[in-house]
Amino acid sequence: NFNTSTAVTISFASSPSGLQVTVDGANYTTPVSFQWTPGSQHSVSTSSPQSGPSGTRYVFSSWSDGGAQSHTITTPSTNTTYTANFTTQYSLTTSANPTNGGTVSPSGTSWYNSGQTISVQATPNTGYKFSSWSGDASGSTNPTSITMNAPKNIVANFTTGSPVTISFSSSPSGLQVTVDGTNYTTPVNFQWTPGSQ
Repeated sequence: NFNTSTAVTISFASSPSGLQVTVDGANYTTPVSFQWTPGSQHSVSTSSPQSGPSGTRYVFSSWSDGGAQSHTITTPSTNTTYTANFTTQYSLTTSANPTNGGTVSPSGTSWYNSGQTISVQATPNTGYKFSSWSGDASGSTNPTSITMNAPKNIVANFTTGSPVTISFSSSPSGLQVTVDGTNYTTPVNFQWTPGSQ
């Protein structure tokens, strides 16, 4: 006769499913199950963030048993599932068109929680004005609000201002002025872009 403790089924899951957990030093893709003896101790952890599809990642938030990201489990006497919960994050990538037309805030690539609303603002450089959004945003409202329900790529479009008439005169009239290295007799007019020097 052999007296052995009856093994129980201990399962590990993740939300969302299919993420990685480390059990007793080995990596597994959830869901995964083990047969363990009640009272035995096992180490469990998970890495964060974990990569998903392009522009998507998962950041650890909690274990279903309240344990830390890395902790030790004492095997209970009944079948049990431990779930690692993750927050889904999406990337927001912003750019300016043309690149010297202005700046966008936030700039470059940033990560935000799924469902989060982000304010994106375009600031034109001297000689340019903001015209519209393109990519995963549209319209000309500035700043604009973006809801992060997927990876987003947003372009701020800038245009040069409409040319204005710049006139040079002299008192008395008909005298000489030099503009951009060229001599002119007053009065003389030019069409210049705002912000140009």
